Amino acid sequence: MEDGGEQQRNLGKHVPKRALRNKSLIITFDENDRREFVTGFHKRKKQRRKLAEQQQEIKEREKRLAQRKRRRLAIKLASGEMSELPDENPKPSSAKDIREQEDDDGDSEHVSVVNGKV
Repeated sequence: MEDGGEQQRNLGKHVPKRALRNKSLIITFDENDRREFVTGFHKRKKQRRKLAEQQQEIKEREKRLAQRKRRRLAIKLASGEMSELPDENPKPSSAKDIREQEDDDGDSEHVSVVNGKV
């Protein structure tokens, strides 16, 4: 119970105003960095939009190329030049080709075995 009494005495201690005035918090800013941050919102937004547009153009271009490829294959099949569809991923002929194909895929799945179950 004595600890509670000591805390009350410490809380009730008077602090002179002069001591509070002298302990003010001073914050300094680099004016150029601050101005760049405050005025740069529009600039950064434009930059994000431009990057998104570029990525969207790349995706659209890849779609167009894939459509052209499918159309060409359909025309070749219809004309009789090709008897069957070619493999999308031909079988590699050497170990080096296998490694390169695995590196290119990127979506290969890794299966972990736990307690003898897959």
